[in-house]
Amino acid sequence: MEARERTWPLPPTSGAHAGAALRDFLVHLRLPFQLALSVVVFWGVVWSGGTLSLRFLWVWLAWTVALSGGATAYNSYFDRDEGPVGGLRRPPKVRPSMLWLSLALQLAGVLGLAALARWEDVAVYAVGALVFFAYSTPGIRTKRRPWRATATVALGSGALASLAGSLAAGGGPNLGMSSAALFIAGFYPLTQLGQIDEDRRRGDRTFAVALGRNASFLWAGMVLPLACALNLWRVGVGSAAGLVLLLGLVPVAIAGGIWWRRAPLDATAVADWMAYASAAVFALAAGLV
Repeated sequence: MEARERTWPLPPTSGAHAGAALRDFLVHLRLPFQLALSVVVFWGVVWSGGTLSLRFLWVWLAWTVALSGGATAYNSYFDRDEGPVGGLRRPPKVRPSMLWLSLALQLAGVLGLAALARWEDVAVYAVGALVFFAYSTPGIRTKRRPWRATATVALGSGALASLAGSLAAGGGPNLGMSSAALFIAGFYPLTQLGQIDEDRRRGDRTFAVALGRNASFLWAGMVLPLACALNLWRVGVGSAAGLVLLLGLVPVAIAGGIWWRRAPLDATAVADWMAYASAAVFALAAGLV
């Protein structure tokens, strides 16, 4: 079946449905899911050894809401998913205005950082925006190939997000970028399990489409422990933060595996639960460092 055509519409001229369009756009940002992913930015602070500041707050807000949220809505415009996606069980209808709203939100993020943060924060944000643009945009669309898609998401939502947090805390590039990239790369195929049929119809050969459900969980089982091991090495296995990671993430992994084995068709719910639970554990551990 041919992929659905993706177009670049003109901005809508009528304000009759502006309220509904804005409401649907806000839902497509998937802010609760972005909040879970933003733990990567906080761990950038942990790896840098720095401290939280007002500058970090602006960077965190820009990455969580403007960039990650805006890029997610931008991707949803071209995907036009009708079934469950990561962080959203019932996606609302995609409206033409969502494309321009998503771009405007990402632009607002970079302008906000230019006014409130430093040039290096703006630079990392801009690179992240280009990475997400390549992931979704027709003609480039790295999402269409499993390993390119995984590398793109690991770079944008993982390594660069961690670097943004580190820089905002007064640090720089560090091994935490690799840990964050592994964390996102491990979770990424799980978030696609509920979209296999739609991705296949659209012509996107994602990780889950190419390798299937079992391989996606196997991949997560190999990659996520590596990310956790790096973070344990950073905080120390015997530290309070290390114990939280060990005692928190092992039950999450076991419970997620059992749930998936019993209800494989509800893979999106399993992946979402694992993402939220893991993010809570990482956030608690970060607070103890």
